[in-house]
Amino acid sequence: MIARRTDVFGACLLGGLWPAVATFAVADDEPVVVLEPLQVEARQWRESARLVPQTVEVFDGRDRQGPLWRDFSDLATLSPNTQVQQSSVETRLVIRGATAINTGLQDPVGYFVNDVALPLGATQAPALFALERIEVVKGPQGTLYGRNTEAGAVRIETRNPEWAPSAEASLSLGMREGAEGWRTLGETTGRVSGALSSRAAVGLAARHAGGEGLHYNQFDGDDDGGARQRWTFSGGLALDLAATTSLSLKSVIERDDQGKRRLRYLTGPAATERFVTDYDLPAWQDTSSAVHALRIDHDLATSTLSAITGWTDYGRDFQMDRDVSSLETPGTRLRQRDQALSQELRLSGGAADASDPWRWLVGLHAYRQWSDLTFGAGKPWVVRHTRINQQGVAGFGQLDYRLSPAWRLGFGARLEHSAQDGRQVYREAATTRAYDARLDHGVLLPRLSLTYTPSQSLTLFGSLARGYLPGGYNYSMASDRDSLTYDPEYSWAAEVGAKSSLLDGRAALDLALFYTRTTDKQLLELLPGGATRIDNAAEARSYGLELGLRVRPAPAWTLFANLGLQRAETTRYRLGASDLSGNRLPLAAAYTYALGVRHDSGGDGVFAELRTRGSGPYYFDVRNQVRQDAALRVDAEIGYRWKDLSIALWGRNLFDEAVYERALAVPRGVLVEDGEPRTIGLRVGMAW
Repeated sequence: MIARRTDVFGACLLGGLWPAVATFAVADDEPVVVLEPLQVEARQWRESARLVPQTVEVFDGRDRQGPLWRDFSDLATLSPNTQVQQSSVETRLVIRGATAINTGLQDPVGYFVNDVALPLGATQAPALFALERIEVVKGPQGTLYGRNTEAGAVRIETRNPEWAPSAEASLSLGMREGAEGWRTLGETTGRVSGALSSRAAVGLAARHAGGEGLHYNQFDGDDDGGARQRWTFSGGLALDLAATTSLSLKSVIERDDQGKRRLRYLTGPAATERFVTDYDLPAWQDTSSAVHALRIDHDLATSTLSAITGWTDYGRDFQMDRDVSSLETPGTRLRQRDQALSQELRLSGGAADASDPWRWLVGLHAYRQWSDLTFGAGKPWVVRHTRINQQGVAGFGQLDYRLSPAWRLGFGARLEHSAQDGRQVYREAATTRAYDARLDHGVLLPRLSLTYTPSQSLTLFGSLARGYLPGGYNYSMASDRDSLTYDPEYSWAAEVGAKSSLLDGRAALDLALFYTRTTDKQLLELLPGGATRIDNAAEARSYGLELGLRVRPAPAWTLFANLGLQRAETTRYRLGASDLSGNRLPLAAAYTYALGVRHDSGGDGVFAELRTRGSGPYYFDVRNQVRQDAALRVDAEIGYRWKDLSIALWGRNLFDEAVYERALAVPRGVLVEDGEPRTIGLRVGMAW
């Protein structure tokens, strides 16, 4: 599917970067530097990333900012065996081959903003903006995080308020190539922070990003298909209530309006060129999202008590041309509202150093979630109105015990119960019928780990954990009670690896081997008459290797590289008369890789970054009919900083590699949504 090409602009920008990269030959008198130790909270307590008995990838929000690090697709650069689908329909992160069904309301990768779970996963995640850090924790994380973390968890922490007065502002203007030539886009950000009193500090940040559409619609001549406007607000309040008690209140609110005229036919009689569509109906999507987190921490004599209250509110309204062509057929409409309230209590104790052989944590979690969806589609017009009320409660704990100076044994478990009540009203012409179903599930999610640290520079680990993805409701295609619900899927995952420090602390090398087996896998099943049902009809497995390297050879220089190898496939799956056992799982490339170099002294002078990321071919569907060819993209930035002012020239996908965000086979051909084209721009920033 992919045609690769090299062009003059990309070569010129890389040529401008090369002199900076060439200075990598460090003089003998350069001071010796080491990589800063990474501290994480993947296990709900703060510790060195080197001691965590599982794969954890950390992204510093203060360092990783600007046009090269602006959305979820950029996480794949630093995370091997990770694929990001960011289409007009949904956003999802695929880790080690674990994907969700296209119309599902759950995601096997859990997303947590300031310790508050997002029930709908990446679909309701706000823009990556004003961040403290991101942690990607791979493998089942249900022991500590509960539902929707079968493949891993993404922990997003927004910027903490600063006690010293500070302010930042930036303006980025760019252009990208669409069907009608170059189209403009821009981004404006601002942030202020400071103390309100000796015990209170506040931080406020805002962002607007938008751009002209890339698509030309040949039916009506519209040349602004896919236009987008996105507003994000992030705020935080920190209070020292007492010497032993602190309070944090953080909120992220977002509005995202985008055009959905993006799909086109790649094959068949209605096929068009890149970024050329043929819709006869308007298509749009407007979403709103809010995530509020209130956290109170109280230090006791030998332990810490934490209480986290969360509220999420998500709304979506979209219309789509169902046949993605100029044929006169009704469109598709969806109106969705999802709200969730959660409360978590944690009590933790013990020390991370040798002063205490025990480290422990116990907790309780409870939530309520309300979902309301109205979906209309088809000819004749069919409307399904679905209401889902769910609630859950869980108790969890983990224990880390030092067997000897070099050995640590870890055990954790979570007992979780969830209950869902769903009701759907089905309307077609003069027919109206209603049906309901209840889902009631309890699950035990254990985790066992063993860590061996023979020296300060080497850690070996192994872990075994159970994963779980809840059942749910087929809101978009159900026609009766039997097709309304589907059951949970389960998995077991094992991982062994090594984390090492090399070159006197100037380099870090991480290696992991993993194996995951999934049963009762949730998949779409086609029924007679064209309807679909979500069924637990398959088993699957994935196994592979991940390698990551970070090097800091000089104070201003950082290099990174990673490699992922995997095989993710169904081991038992029959779809009608077809045996799909052995087929590759969707969006699971056999290999991924990335390489990057960055120069930034942190002070006045030149800063630059050059990175590449690529992946092998993969399929978009479990039938393995629609395939994305291997692809490689290159991004770069070069700029100059003088005191509080910085200016930079940047480019994304410099060689205009054509990658599809989404593809599917339909009776009239193959539909695709073209991914991000070559984009170049100029960014100006100020910091006080």
